Amino acid sequence: MIFPPKLRLALQYYLDTYPRDAGAASDKASMEREEFKAHLHSPGIREWLREQEDMIDEKLAELRAKARIFTEDHLDSKAAEILDSATTLPSVKVKLIEVGYRRFGMLRDKVEATGAGGAPLTFQLVRIGSGKKESDAGSSDTDL
Repeated sequence: MIFPPKLRLALQYYLDTYPRDAGAASDKASMEREEFKAHLHSPGIREWLREQEDMIDEKLAELRAKARIFTEDHLDSKAAEILDSATTLPSVKVKLIEVGYRRFGMLRDKVEATGAGGAPLTFQLVRIGSGKKESDAGSSDTDL
């Protein structure tokens, strides 16, 4: 269907909001609220909106399905297939591991904590509690 530009913009804003809000969509499109609400009750526009919402729901379902499929187990199985393949170049195999496993946070760059000038970190050991051990508690200076 062909809609006037302002109405088309308001309808796009309406479809982009969740939950659907006619007032906010008409405000963003600089259209009178009552005029936009009247258009929403038109049978042709209601049918067009229903088709658009069905298409949005279908695309969201596809995205959710893809998100469920791409898991660490799926990556492991596909990586094993590619790594076992004799036709795959070694550089591709390395890139597969770097990109795939880094995405899941399973491959991280090694970061060393160093002190001033690259020296090892210095620390001071502080013990909290009583100063005597149990074996020291039974002995006394008179036992000597």
